[in-house]
Amino acid sequence: MAEVVLQYPQILKRRTWFGITATVNLKSKFMHKAGFGNLLVPHPAAVNWLLRQGLKTKNAISLSIHHEFGHLQTVPFVLLYTAILLSVSIGEGTISWFKILIFAVSTQAVWEIMSELFTLFSDIEGYRTCYDGVKILPRVIFWLSSFVAGFAGAFILVQ
Repeated sequence: MAEVVLQYPQILKRRTWFGITATVNLKSKFMHKAGFGNLLVPHPAAVNWLLRQGLKTKNAISLSIHHEFGHLQTVPFVLLYTAILLSVSIGEGTISWFKILIFAVSTQAVWEIMSELFTLFSDIEGYRTCYDGVKILPRVIFWLSSFVAGFAGAFILVQ
């Protein structure tokens, strides 16, 4: 994993594979901002909080940075997923508030999965090393709930 400073805030810029400069601002352990250019979206660090339970501070910050950049690196894929779900969902001509909620939850869950897979595959050995000796339950909760929300939501929308 990349070397990180052990304090907040962490503000980093990196170029995405599709050529746009992305910015990640880990304001604190509980609040992050991420986006492109001056458009940074603030959000609670709920997924990073869950996934990084039990990690050393250095490893938690490093993996959180990768995870946030993972969101920005996977934007084209999330947009494609979103377009497919939207076209299928509104193809019948009407859409209910329930389907809008399911759509939002499903899309966010799939985006979290993609972002954490980006984190994992950025440095598989480093990722494993970070989690040596750390309880697995928070990660099981994340992966199980994300897959259920993502794919059950997509299934509901396609019906």
